Amino acid sequence: MCDAEQVYITSGAHQAFSFLAHLLLDPGDKVWIENPGSRVARNGLLQSEPELIPVPVDDEGINVSAGQQLTRDFRLATVTPHTSNPGGTADTGPPLGPAGSSRSGQCLDH
Repeated sequence: MCDAEQVYITSGAHQAFSFLAHLLLDPGDKVWIENPGSRVARNGLLQSEPELIPVPVDDEGINVSAGQQLTRDFRLATVTPHTSNPGGTADTGPPLGPAGSSRSGQCLDH
């Protein structure tokens, strides 16, 4: 649970990604982003001038092994934990399962 002062309301996904990027990223930070993935997420993150690393998505979600081959030195990973946008693939494992139970959770092990 969180307190009211920990809740941020945005006007949409673009503003939310932009806000998070400003909080978490410095220019040049590497960010894994699903490929194909959400243009809204990409455009929101670009406000902080990161280096976007497109990581392939397959039938089970983001391909963590492929991402690690591209770079292990990343500051943030954007993943769709249930149904990928725009591909419609589902991540393996429960959406809110423990780290390591799904491909999204594997990113947490970084």
